[in-house]
Amino acid sequence: MVFRDEEGRFHHIGAKFGEVNPFVLLPGSRVRVKRIAKKLDSPEVVWDGRFLMINGFYGGKPVTVIDTGIGPSSAAIVVREVIEGIDFNKHEKAVLLRVGTSGSLQEFVKPGDLVVTTGTVAEESVSERIVGPKYPLCADPDIVRALVKAAEENGYELGKNLHVGVTHAKEALYEVEDPSFSGFPMRARENLELLERLGVLCT
Repeated sequence: MVFRDEEGRFHHIGAKFGEVNPFVLLPGSRVRVKRIAKKLDSPEVVWDGRFLMINGFYGGKPVTVIDTGIGPSSAAIVVREVIEGIDFNKHEKAVLLRVGTSGSLQEFVKPGDLVVTTGTVAEESVSERIVGPKYPLCADPDIVRALVKAAEENGYELGKNLHVGVTHAKEALYEVEDPSFSGFPMRARENLELLERLGVLCT
């Protein structure tokens, strides 16, 4: 059950059933939604409210772009309504891609580099609510390969400005990025150092 208004629009994303396309890009902000939409053919605003949803086509494929807001909790609300809004009687499957920025944990990951996530260290509680505490959060390997191929075709080079590997998700930004903001600064600093030693690419 998800919340809808009297017109059948989902409460948060504003779309009706069937208005969400099977290829979905999920940036964090509406500014990025607008930036991505400039790359689409025939862009059309579906909803401009709490979140901004734009439909269009890329390479002939129907695409939806919608922002998720900040953090896993907001993203979980948007993603649930997005999934419920796709008509799987018309589409066999869907592809949802979270696109955005991260802070590097490795010296070789530079500003402007592209990171393709293969899996996530989940230091947040939302994913546990969805799939339980022990389920590994891994990306679809076919999607990973497709993303790497597309990146290489657009001038990115593995090991140079294209990186593939594990990333880190968190609920608190400043308390993780700067341990001095944490009530447990020593523990937070040690955790950040551990992620770096384990080869986690970014957070």
